[in-house]
Amino acid sequence: MSPDHLSGPGTEIDLTRIDGAELVQMRRGRRRLLRFTLHTPTRQIRQTVVLSPRAGGPEEDQQQFLAMLSALAVRLSELRPTLTYQMEETGRRRLVLFLIGLGVLTIGLALTGAAFLSLLDRIVLLLAALPFLAATKVCGAVLIWKFWPFRQPDALPIASLPYILWTMGGPRPLGLPADQTRPTGP
Repeated sequence: MSPDHLSGPGTEIDLTRIDGAELVQMRRGRRRLLRFTLHTPTRQIRQTVVLSPRAGGPEEDQQQFLAMLSALAVRLSELRPTLTYQMEETGRRRLVLFLIGLGVLTIGLALTGAAFLSLLDRIVLLLAALPFLAATKVCGAVLIWKFWPFRQPDALPIASLPYILWTMGGPRPLGLPADQTRPTGP
């Protein structure tokens, strides 16, 4: 990483042109995905790492990724002090997840109506289907609520990102009091 440019395989980006960023963390089973996206007026650059848990603490890939992001956040805060980032999906991905939730909820409602019409005389089968139907509708409603496209995610100052990354196992940010310990999870 040069002072004002970030380069990688087949790409280079001028850090002074960055106008937004997002840090998304997802868990699927025992795996964790960390994705950092930089936005410019003309394109997006994504940096992603997928991690599997190991006994004995964070793995080397995670520490290197978080150290790189922390250094990038420090440099961005120097170049663009008013730059912000979000910690959830934005743009088209958010809209797609919202539409998936809307589809799941619609299917759940349609299946519930069909079940009541076709299983009304077989109440035991209807009662057996209700937990599945309820779970389908709840999953759809949760996706709709979480990815509602008209709600803007909270915008955090880019200067706070090294502190967030430190809580995930990244390097200790400069300026942190010596007696400050890393928060531990539940």
